[in-house]
Amino acid sequence: MNFSNYESVAVDMEYFRSTRYDADAVYPNGGGNAFPGVQNLLLAGDMLRVFFKDTTDHAYYQAFAPIDEFMEGGEAALTFVNAVNGAGDSNILSDAVDLLPLQPKPMSGITVEYLGADRVSVDFGQSLSSYGRLPTLDIAQKGTSLQLRGLPVWSENRQKVTFSYSRLGVDASNDVSVSLTSPIFLSDQTRQYRPSRALTFRPDGINAFTIASPHAQVQTIDRINGQTVSTSVAAITDGDSLFVDARGVVISKALLESGVAQDGGLSGSVAMPLAYVPVGEGEARMSVTITEQGSSVKGRQLSASFLVKWSGNGVAGNLAVPAQTVSGDYIPVAGPAIEFNVATADLNVLQINDIRRGPASLVLSLESLLTKIQSIARVPMVAIGEYHIAVDTELPLADAANNPISKLEILVSIGD
Repeated sequence: MNFSNYESVAVDMEYFRSTRYDADAVYPNGGGNAFPGVQNLLLAGDMLRVFFKDTTDHAYYQAFAPIDEFMEGGEAALTFVNAVNGAGDSNILSDAVDLLPLQPKPMSGITVEYLGADRVSVDFGQSLSSYGRLPTLDIAQKGTSLQLRGLPVWSENRQKVTFSYSRLGVDASNDVSVSLTSPIFLSDQTRQYRPSRALTFRPDGINAFTIASPHAQVQTIDRINGQTVSTSVAAITDGDSLFVDARGVVISKALLESGVAQDGGLSGSVAMPLAYVPVGEGEARMSVTITEQGSSVKGRQLSASFLVKWSGNGVAGNLAVPAQTVSGDYIPVAGPAIEFNVATADLNVLQINDIRRGPASLVLSLESLLTKIQSIARVPMVAIGEYHIAVDTELPLADAANNPISKLEILVSIGD
């Protein structure tokens, strides 16, 4: 580089570091160097800096200008100031500290696919760098972080990643967002990238207590050996009703009554495994109607209505009947209907079983449905025979196909 008012050359006497045969060395004792010419050329941001020595007096200078002005005006755009020997190295270090990396470039072609069973894949459309750090994944819903389950699995060519997540806190009625907390590095590139659009997926199901399959487990106690017996029966959807015919399993009247006395809750139940549990909490009205079957004339009927509180976090749930006044009526075969209003705190008709002992289930307690309601109403209802139980509810409830359910219909048979 040539300057009009300075002698900046590639070689002068200071270039030679061997024995000098003159007495004009800048550092005669060898304690330094005064190398000629351009020492450093630095482009930091949009500023060009050149550090050089003027051989005429062995003084060092800095020439600088905005790069666009230098490209247009050449030497005329440069400003010259005095510098010290080695100043170029110091400026390189100080400017490097202030350098900021380029902002990640938007990258299109990234797709998200929900694979089912709480598994998701992200396809980047091309292979990522074999040397750069793989991007870190996070998922969230409505600003709340959710939990990944296990480690993400990358394809061999680093184009696709698959991950699983926990249902804890997942509301199936809203999208889940996938974010990358570190940049994307592509093969043979040092540039950083980021997704050009929001990455989302919709979880399975709806935000409701969702039955896992069109089957229910009818449970009772074998009176001979005292063991719990479980029998699978069909759970059939008809419109907004879920129908279970449990008459193939005879429930002992004696065990029902002893279950009430002991509060054991084991003598009879209909359990429906849940695929999903909603996120949230609320209150819902529920009414139960028990109708005696098997007669050519209309049998006795007992009805009760009450409030149920529900809550769920996507994994575990709870149903509870708070202390309240239960209203209802009893219609005998002959005679007028009998209305009742009774204060009670012990009527857990529907329950969610303990998830620690297996998949959560919605459990319909036959003790509460039959004998406890009979006890509250103070009427003679339960006898040997068949009964139709209708449970109308405002709970967030759905069948295995995600169809909303507002009514459960159960046919039961009561024996000795």
